[in-house]
Amino acid sequence: MINIYMYPCFVLFSLFFIYIGVVSAIKFAGIKIKIFSMLIFFLLILRYLCLAILMTCKSIMFLYILKPFFYLNYLSIPMLSMVTIYIIMRNEKFQLKNIFVASLILAFGYFIILANIPNYIELSNYYGYKMYLQRPEFIYLFKVLINTLFLIFAINLLDKNHLDKKGIYLIISAALMSIIEIVLTMVGIKIFQENILSDFIWILAFIYALNKK
Repeated sequence: MINIYMYPCFVLFSLFFIYIGVVSAIKFAGIKIKIFSMLIFFLLILRYLCLAILMTCKSIMFLYILKPFFYLNYLSIPMLSMVTIYIIMRNEKFQLKNIFVASLILAFGYFIILANIPNYIELSNYYGYKMYLQRPEFIYLFKVLINTLFLIFAINLLDKNHLDKKGIYLIISAALMSIIEIVLTMVGIKIFQENILSDFIWILAFIYALNKK
């Protein structure tokens, strides 16, 4: 595992850039994207506050109540990814309400999965405690699949000369890192205690898109 001091730094960096994203959404986004962005950033804040609590907590008591919030990256990052692609592609035929419907479906699946898959907490070798689901392979495969779709879609956007190439490359980088992190996790290799590097790149891509809106 990479230098253990880098993990808490990335958690703090992510919270800082989430704050930058909130400011960017307020300043530059239209009303619909602004509302959607605030929801996404709110979910991300809950997720990263859970990471911070687990890192610093000295007792396992009450940690199980964090379960609905700890895995919010599986809901918020796909939502963030779809909105980022929506902003970058600038296609008026594709409406934001489609992302809203997809997000509702994701949210429904998220709560069904959390309600039916056992959750475990154990002492971390590095910081506080760590939380994980029993047999998370289905979720991992879903994350690989959805990021593969984002990757293919973004690569296809490179042919569009009028689109922002830097934004597209950020989307490609984030999708690739998401796939790499999950594949490494499935073979027993962890970059950090939690897979937050790809989330961080997605957040950067979202902020870039908001500032280009």
